[in-house]
Amino acid sequence: MGLTPYKCTVSNMSAAIMVLGGNIYTVPSVLSLKEAGFKVVVVDGNPEAPAFDIADACGTFDFRDWERGLALARAQKVQAVIPTHDRAVLPAALISEALGLRGPSPDAARTATSKKLMRRAWSASGLPSPAIALARTVEEFKKAAAGIGFPAICKPTDDVGGGSRGVQRLDTQTDLAQAYAFATSFSDSPEVLVEPYYEGLEHSVEVLMRDGDGVALMVSDKVKTPPPYRVDKSVIYPTRLTGAALQRVRMLSVDAARAVGLRDGAAHVELCTLPDGGNALFEIGLRCGGGATPHPIALLASGVNEIVEYAHILTGGVRDFSPKFAKGAVFHFITAKPGKLLYVAGFDAARAMPGIIEAGLTAKPGSTVNEIRTSADRLGYFVAAGETADEAYRRALAAEQQLTFEYGN
Repeated sequence: MGLTPYKCTVSNMSAAIMVLGGNIYTVPSVLSLKEAGFKVVVVDGNPEAPAFDIADACGTFDFRDWERGLALARAQKVQAVIPTHDRAVLPAALISEALGLRGPSPDAARTATSKKLMRRAWSASGLPSPAIALARTVEEFKKAAAGIGFPAICKPTDDVGGGSRGVQRLDTQTDLAQAYAFATSFSDSPEVLVEPYYEGLEHSVEVLMRDGDGVALMVSDKVKTPPPYRVDKSVIYPTRLTGAALQRVRMLSVDAARAVGLRDGAAHVELCTLPDGGNALFEIGLRCGGGATPHPIALLASGVNEIVEYAHILTGGVRDFSPKFAKGAVFHFITAKPGKLLYVAGFDAARAMPGIIEAGLTAKPGSTVNEIRTSADRLGYFVAAGETADEAYRRALAAEQQLTFEYGN
């Protein structure tokens, strides 16, 4: 417990940044912040969190314990707090408010971590998002689904950390009691949200805001795993949208962040473009996109190091963080059929292929491969780059095709 000093010194530190979350996906961002001259303090409840090995100081406790985070931030003279997980958004805001630091207010954080409140904020601002129904029991849930109509989407109303946890498409043949149990199994609340299912081109958008003015760094197109669950298989930059359609998505994403109360910081917005050309907002997180999104994907896709610019915004820096270009980059996730895994062959060859920038394999020999219901069921990832989205996507698919999964009893 407590502080763990880093093993070497870092010169020219411009400010101390507290990062809430230290898993393997956080490591590239922490390294990038350090390379930019920041001192980095990482908080994670896992005493073996990978980012601890490269942090300048560490707090080994649950980052939701914002009072302990505040004490550590004071001791380390922290000048900004960056959440890497939805459940870190409110603790980051509370610490920042207590220290008088820039970042989302606690009210904005509470709005953005409640799907019910974020939808109300968007509705009050006249922004397009699906109608919703709420349920706190199985019987209420069945009535809500019937009222919305099929197909529909259900999800927990409170923040559960992203990764499609508890999210499921509902059809007439769906076991609604099971769907309600799945949604609430990831939540601290019995309340579940039901909304219409929209068939369209889904996007995620990275937004940076300073003093209420925002820039959409990059817009992706998403490929999902097969229904009924709604898990990202590939996040492909840049979007195929162009012209006025792309501009609408960029502006809507900034407006969505502003509507929930964000003035300074980052937002990850999820929405879709409908067949008629309209749009529907789905989700927002007052943080960067997960995993490798803030680094290196943002740099590959837009020419902007999102995590570093985020830190500069929070520490009062005035810099140009508008996108420099729109090149191909793909966050592609490894999936396989369920079963008892003996080993995975071909990973080293796959990550050495042209255009593969980063790769990670979380599947371990002897582990059980589950049906893909949430992001935690994926087996790893590739970050691929190219001059175009198609080139990057082809490289990601080719890398996954190098893998062979051997199963046993």
